[in-house]
Amino acid sequence: MDRLGIITLKPGELTWETALRLFFLRCKTKDISPRTMELYQTHLKTLQEWVKANGEPKPEETGQTVLRSFLEAYKARGNKPATVDGMWRVLRTLFGFLHREGLIMVDPMEKVERPKKERRFIKPVTEEQLRLLLGQMDTKDILGLRDYALTVFLADTGLRLSEALSLRICDLDWTGNSVSVLGKGRKERRVAFGQTARRVLLAWIEKRRPGTKEEFLWVNRYGQQMQRLNFQQRMKA
Repeated sequence: MDRLGIITLKPGELTWETALRLFFLRCKTKDISPRTMELYQTHLKTLQEWVKANGEPKPEETGQTVLRSFLEAYKARGNKPATVDGMWRVLRTLFGFLHREGLIMVDPMEKVERPKKERRFIKPVTEEQLRLLLGQMDTKDILGLRDYALTVFLADTGLRLSEALSLRICDLDWTGNSVSVLGKGRKERRVAFGQTARRVLLAWIEKRRPGTKEEFLWVNRYGQQMQRLNFQQRMKA
């Protein structure tokens, strides 16, 4: 067992190393998704680097003025408003945790204003754009067939890419033409798909590397779970 779980720390004694180890330990016990965990790690590494370059204030000493300065510096690096907003939300989660655990006396993020961000409507893909996109995929190639099947599946079900890539073969119900999806907040729901999606799914499963029903539905050439960036890069190409 991690010894941090039984150590009593007084406010002012907490270091950044210990604070983040405790925070990530808590994230693991709450079964945070791998993508969210990666987001936390990336953003908090940036915070640590900035803290070291700016006098190394301890967590207890990192007040609202310090955090506002950090967010302004983060924004000045050219990060998009949505990215700055993401950093603000990660900081709110971290300092809220430290305050609830009694490791800092005051939660400084309670008074740090949320950055303003542009609200843009996502333009839907037209049928013609989807047809042209699918027409670029070589379904005689195993990866082209996978991309084709995944694109059709996403268009048919409306699932988030992260939801689709987390599916396993056993999540599919061929009798009811539906799939069991674990979405945000670990909430499970069933989503139906049509006959066209069924046909391309069956074609992909028949051609993919042999595997058990517990394996991921969408895999790379090595039989490993397909990653978001891989699919996004192939779509751009």
